[in-house]
Amino acid sequence: MRVDLNAFLAMATNVRAGSVRAIVETTDETGAPTTESVHELDAEDLLHWTHRMRDERSGETLETACDGRELTRTNGTHTAVSDLPAEWSLDDPRHFYTWLAIDDTWLVEMIRPFDFLAKLLLTDQRAEGGNLILAGEPLGNEPSPYNGFAVPDGRQIVAFLEPEHAGLSQVEIYHGDRLTARFTLTRG
Repeated sequence: MRVDLNAFLAMATNVRAGSVRAIVETTDETGAPTTESVHELDAEDLLHWTHRMRDERSGETLETACDGRELTRTNGTHTAVSDLPAEWSLDDPRHFYTWLAIDDTWLVEMIRPFDFLAKLLLTDQRAEGGNLILAGEPLGNEPSPYNGFAVPDGRQIVAFLEPEHAGLSQVEIYHGDRLTARFTLTRG
């Protein structure tokens, strides 16, 4: 597989996610899949974005959005609004208001996989169907409240890196030989 490294790095560090949709499926002991949640992110740039998460079990929807002036979080019954700081501050950096700081760290890792890849000890890699398939396990101990893919709980990870978009199109989590969760990302 040949990849234009300059184009790949430019896309992988882009701050515009565009419109993406991710589905989280878990499996029970029999291997039957269940859709747990659906996540939608639309990000024009770092400070203009909307993220929606619908919990398929409870039916609850959480929405977080930033319009460049304020951050709004709505859980259906309660809305919290925070003004963005007028100037850069060590006490309240603007990074906390970007889509890169959304609660679902794993979704950010699918769109911008560099942080995740730095936490993955590769055990196998192969090209297949336009993807680079990476298998591995978390390197170490990630502090709470990290909820990305590299949680060190004995899992094995299979990630489908899509060079065309410089992101992950699918991540599968295994415990032993059993698939326990699948994260699938679609664009557009």
